[in-house]
Amino acid sequence: MFNSDAGFKFLLCAVLALALIGIKSAEAAIVVEPRAVAIKKVPEIQHHHANDGKKRSRPEVKSGLFRVNQLDLQTGCLALAIYYEARGETEMGQIAVAQVILNRVKSRKYPGSICNVVYQNAHLRNRCQFSFACDGRKEDPRHLATWTKAKSLARIINCQNSCSHNPHQDPPLLRLEEPMQRSSHYHATYVAPRWSRRLKRSGRIGQHIFYISARVWS
Repeated sequence: MFNSDAGFKFLLCAVLALALIGIKSAEAAIVVEPRAVAIKKVPEIQHHHANDGKKRSRPEVKSGLFRVNQLDLQTGCLALAIYYEARGETEMGQIAVAQVILNRVKSRKYPGSICNVVYQNAHLRNRCQFSFACDGRKEDPRHLATWTKAKSLARIINCQNSCSHNPHQDPPLLRLEEPMQRSSHYHATYVAPRWSRRLKRSGRIGQHIFYISARVWS
């Protein structure tokens, strides 16, 4: 015979069991989304070249050429200037060009080293102080005899007090006449630049006319 109390308890237990199964199922259906982590954006590092995009001719680039020829940096720059600016001139003409460079080094109006004087404004195409420094051509002396002479002359001129000169021969720069020893500018005889009108002419050697600038010595 069916007991109503027992049947009611059984039914109640069944209902509770079904309810618990439903809760577990609901819990199993819950998906916990991972919390988004805010990533701080690192700004891109800008890389700047040493010359800031401007092509500059620097004497350091020629260190290999100078090393092969056993020249220090300043003597090498002077030798290149003598070679490219006056290789077709007599020795006196080459000495006069070197004198202009050294006079500029001494002046407060110009850079304080031979290389910086020779390569002043070399990054400006065809607008530098010495044309070979900014004409875009590779500096690679091909006339070996002339290059050897330019190197020898540059060594003697640039060694200053450390040189042991021939006692019967004056130092090269002293072989120039007094006005030429103060020259700070020159140009080829086949051109007539405007700036030459403002300067005092100191003389001519070969295909170069030299000038003295009062501003340079002020």
